[in-house]
Amino acid sequence: MLVFGLMGLLACGEKETLDTGEVEDITEDTSVEDTDETEETDSDDTDTEETDSDTEEPVDSAFPDLLGPFLERFADSTPAPIVSEDPDNTTSMALFMVSFAPMFEIQAQVSDPSVDVTCPEIQGTFPEDGLPTEPVTVIGNGCSNEQGVTYDGSFVYSETGLVYTNYQVGVPNEACGVLIVSQYNGGTDMSIGFTGLDAESMFVVQSQELDETNCTMTDTELGYHLETSIQFQDDDSQLINGTADILLAIEGVDYAYFVETVDEVMDESQCVTEPISGTNTIGNGVDELRFTFDGATDCDEEPTQMLSVNGGQDSEVSGASCSSAPVQMTFAWILGLLGVLSFRKRK
Repeated sequence: MLVFGLMGLLACGEKETLDTGEVEDITEDTSVEDTDETEETDSDDTDTEETDSDTEEPVDSAFPDLLGPFLERFADSTPAPIVSEDPDNTTSMALFMVSFAPMFEIQAQVSDPSVDVTCPEIQGTFPEDGLPTEPVTVIGNGCSNEQGVTYDGSFVYSETGLVYTNYQVGVPNEACGVLIVSQYNGGTDMSIGFTGLDAESMFVVQSQELDETNCTMTDTELGYHLETSIQFQDDDSQLINGTADILLAIEGVDYAYFVETVDEVMDESQCVTEPISGTNTIGNGVDELRFTFDGATDCDEEPTQMLSVNGGQDSEVSGASCSSAPVQMTFAWILGLLGVLSFRKRK
């Protein structure tokens, strides 16, 4: 499950904040000290800060440069509105797949025999499914393709996951004559064993939302830190657990919520369309949505789950959300990945 500094926040659903009055009192106390005392205090504070810096432990993450600032923003954020008439059930598996979406877009172009992809530049070979045996590097260099889509930055796709470095995609909008730009950083780091995988995702998307009625742009940012595991069971089912902190920034305001997936079981022999059991909880420290998977007893063609809002009575709602990546490419990748896990388990 998720191992980082906000574990207490996820467990209790409460957020501690420093009262404004306390800040004012501290400021007033400092201002009345005489010069000598102030100098001594400043010196002491400096020594303390240096000591703290020297003893501070590094962030335990494959993406420490992103995770540290992310956790600070998350701790100071506003609870995101999660209660609605049709709440979205975003699971840890869905978030895991979202981090691969920009890569899937390029892989889908490469897999089309009618398309000769020269922008962005691709170094290496994408596998037909599953993970590459050798790293694949995609480089934008500010190029534009025939459709006017621009690429910059880069990403590296390998057997251990995916890392974006200022990877940028700009899509033209003819109606407003503008380029809608999205930039990606971070990615997913995976450790694959004989019975499954453990993964950490620290994924940040900075994008623009276009209002075509007046051709105005709004800057948005989505970031999340996820730790998840997918275990291949003896009966060929998959057991999924994961926890994530999610941050959505709109017009300079940070909104946050968390996701916790517990013992979600996927078993196609019992139900193809939805998980057969387990729960997924979405909370913001104020409200809580608890989805219960029931495919083992109520396998619907259109996936559904049972939802309880703030501990209330369960009601049936539409199923869990999916990645926005191309559907065929996503499914092929998942099947290939599960094939790798199955092979390693039985070898």
